[in-house]
Amino acid sequence: MGRSVEVTATGTAYNGPCKLLRVIVKPGASAGSFTLRDGGAAGRTILSDGNVSAMGQAYPIEIDHDCKTDLHATISNCTLYCVIR
Repeated sequence: MGRSVEVTATGTAYNGPCKLLRVIVKPGASAGSFTLRDGGAAGRTILSDGNVSAMGQAYPIEIDHDCKTDLHATISNCTLYCVIR
């Protein structure tokens, strides 16, 4: 069973090793983007979307990734709900 971490700003989404199971993207009032990385702001990119539409429906993205150090998000005009274990 996983738990959800809400991410609304750029920074460390989860400080420690974890398994990223799913990301739910909730678009903002204007077009946005996000990038999730394993290992901080300069870490390996594990998921990215540069075209999050404005005022669209929330959508899930299934992923199965073991983050070795931490989970970092660079985010603009959207909210992410990262389901981790």
